[in-house]
Amino acid sequence: KLMDLIVLGKQVFLLEEISLEQIFEDVGNTLLPMMQKNSCELEVHAMPVYVKVEYDLFKTLMLNLVDNAVKAGSTRVRIYAKRKGQDAVITVADNGCGMKKEELSRITEAFYMVDKSRSRKLHGAGLGLSIASKIAEVHGTQLLYQSEPGQGTSVSFSLQIAEGGEQK
Repeated sequence: KLMDLIVLGKQVFLLEEISLEQIFEDVGNTLLPMMQKNSCELEVHAMPVYVKVEYDLFKTLMLNLVDNAVKAGSTRVRIYAKRKGQDAVITVADNGCGMKKEELSRITEAFYMVDKSRSRKLHGAGLGLSIASKIAEVHGTQLLYQSEPGQGTSVSFSLQIAEGGEQK
């Protein structure tokens, strides 16, 4: 699916209604070994709603955002969702090194790395956020970044709650 997205430029994928709690639980379970290895705390708080996503691509997006947070030296990463009208606003927030405003405008460029020496050491190639942006586009949203040097970074995006998507 990533090959279809990146190499072939495919933009249309089958989006299925899935429980946000289920997705967050799966992402949290997948991340647990990496978080423990890096002595990083993970907090996950979902909403009891359904959203339309391409499951594998969405999971890749979430894993990528958390991986970046860990590479930025975070000791705590929070994944949470809040309702805003008919949307679920999903945020990945960390307490890592943060970035300057002028760096934020370039972080989704392919091969761009804020800290090249750290990225090489951590086996980064500067492609993660470029791919994440493309995955967000497939889901009809865009990634919004907020960051302060020394304070951490948060990445947010909105997904429309599926019609009748409240869980009982």
